[in-house]
Amino acid sequence: MGVWKHKGSPKRFFFVERNRHNDIISIVPVTEKDHEQDEGVYMLRRSYSENASDSSVRKVVATLTG
Repeated sequence: MGVWKHKGSPKRFFFVERNRHNDIISIVPVTEKDHEQDEGVYMLRRSYSENASDSSVRKVVATLTG
């Protein structure tokens, strides 16, 4: 597909609350400052790119870490 232009890579943080059986109870957005000490906080980063020869062709790569 040729050359891709990077168009941004925002990140968001989420706290995942689980019960004693490890089932997910809720997913709550948190600020970046709030995530430093907490276990159960995940970072979602989306990397946006656009094809250099055809700007209508785009891709998104999402990664989840935590």
